[in-house]
Amino acid sequence: MNRAIRRQRQSQAVSATESRVSLVFALASQASSVSQRLLADLAVETAKYVFPKRFNSSNLEEALMSFPDLETMEFRVVSRTDKYEIRQVEPYFVAETTMPGETGFDFYGASKSFNVLAEYLFGKNTIKEKMEMTTPVVTRKAQSVGERMEMTTPVITTKVSISSMDHGGFLFGSS
Repeated sequence: MNRAIRRQRQSQAVSATESRVSLVFALASQASSVSQRLLADLAVETAKYVFPKRFNSSNLEEALMSFPDLETMEFRVVSRTDKYEIRQVEPYFVAETTMPGETGFDFYGASKSFNVLAEYLFGKNTIKEKMEMTTPVVTRKAQSVGERMEMTTPVITTKVSISSMDHGGFLFGSS
């Protein structure tokens, strides 16, 4: 009889241990599932900023305009409808480069061009002057060279000779 009681107690002890281990595994599985869901949500939110073309914005200009703290050029609204507004814009300067890639909008080419323009604004120029990021950033087709990307530079208020700037593929002028 003692053996039967011992076996029953051992099986109960194992059962209690198994229950505890099983509970730990269940909690770990739940925590892992919640963590994965939170990580996926974070990834989606981050992707909206890293890959703006794929979310809500129909183009790069719209994506960049969604950042409220970026400097933009001065303008006056001349007319407004529920779908668009007509603006009179003060004169401004642009830094511009040709986008590599296929015809039509090429996300990789646009990304590469944007990085070149951003480096220029962040001090990779002859006078090592850092400028604030600005909006709008405009892409357009040019007759002879394909797609171009322009980044406005309203922080520059006087004309600077092109020879004093390390433009490395940029056209730097006023619009």
